Amino acid sequence: MVFGEQIRRILIERVERHFARRSTNVIDEDDEGSRLKESLVRLVDRVVESYQRDGTVTASLLLDELGGSLDRSSMNVPDRTFVSELLDQMRDYFITSNKLSWQVDDPTRRNSLFSGGKSDPSPELVEKTLSPLASARRIDLLRRLSNESDSLAGLSRGTGMQKGHLQFHLRILLKAGLVQYDRKSRLYSITSQGAVAIDEISRLICRLAPAEHSGAK
Repeated sequence: MVFGEQIRRILIERVERHFARRSTNVIDEDDEGSRLKESLVRLVDRVVESYQRDGTVTASLLLDELGGSLDRSSMNVPDRTFVSELLDQMRDYFITSNKLSWQVDDPTRRNSLFSGGKSDPSPELVEKTLSPLASARRIDLLRRLSNESDSLAGLSRGTGMQKGHLQFHLRILLKAGLVQYDRKSRLYSITSQGAVAIDEISRLICRLAPAEHSGAK
């Protein structure tokens, strides 16, 4: 499952980034920090594997179990805050994924856009939601950020775009909630919505244009 691999990379990178910053601020707790980092990496691996194999419900239960087993009382405040935020981010991923999967798997929801029901999204809402994704440049940015966070300079080098042009596309993605910007690290990263968007776009292209997507003539 593409989405599972994407969120795993995002989460592991966030763990690595936290402990890289931590090592510059904490001198006497290297062993404790290393143990916590290893525990969090194992937690991410096990929960994402469960998500890919068994789905969101089982993965969420495992997340609660493993997260509850962490001894947060012995952590310093920054670590305790980080762990809480990391677990909340994982729950957010599962909730977002579960909502979209339910809509895609339910034929009545999948076709509701054209049925005229009261709860259907309006054409204007559909356009507003999809327009940030209707750009090869922005899709490329989301794919790059799904692999790793990057700075404005790094994205400019990787895409070949001038910074002014790049910032235009990033502002659209930021406004849509598909990417986020960390002022401390000055890095852009993909959000749960952005990761889901990339995954669902891949599925949609496979369904609508299987020959072109597979490279068939």
